[in-house]
Amino acid sequence: MYSNTQKKLVAEYGNWISQWTWSHFGTFTFGRISSASNCEHHWNAFVNSLERYTRGRIGWVRATEGRWSGCGKPHIPLHYHALLVYKNVPPTGVAQAIWHSKSGDSKVEIFDPTLGAAWYISKMFPFSDFDYEVGGLEYFLDSLTPDSEETQSGKPILT
Repeated sequence: MYSNTQKKLVAEYGNWISQWTWSHFGTFTFGRISSASNCEHHWNAFVNSLERYTRGRIGWVRATEGRWSGCGKPHIPLHYHALLVYKNVPPTGVAQAIWHSKSGDSKVEIFDPTLGAAWYISKMFPFSDFDYEVGGLEYFLDSLTPDSEETQSGKPILT
C-alpha cells in the first residue's frame, strides 16, 4: 500500500504527533451525510463545548477520513479520528456525550501510547485527498514528552 517514502512520512508524522501527552483518542461520526464545511462546524462546536465544560484549553490533532464508493470499494462516510489533550481532563463519557448531543456517534477512549493512535491518525497523510487539522497545541508545549524538545526541530511541522 505504501512506498518507502510514504512509510517514512507516516512514521515521521506519527513520531511528531506522539510527542504530546494525549488524554483521549476518539473516532467521531456524523448522524447524517454532511459537507466537509458542515462537519468542520460540528467539530468546532464540540471543541468549544468541551473547553467550556473543562474550563480550560484543549489541544487536538484530527484526521478526516472517508471515501466515495468505486473501484470495488464500499463508500465510507466522512468521519474523524482525533487525539485530545486537556488542561483539565474530563471523563471519556463527557466527550462522547457532547459529541452525541451535537453531531452523531463517537467512541472516546483513554489514550494508551502503546496502541499506536498517533500513527493511525497519520496513516493517510501520504495521500492528496486526505485532510487533517490541528488546534490548540501551542497551549500544551509543556506536555511534550521529555525527549521531544531536543528532537522537535527534526519533526514535521503541521500548520
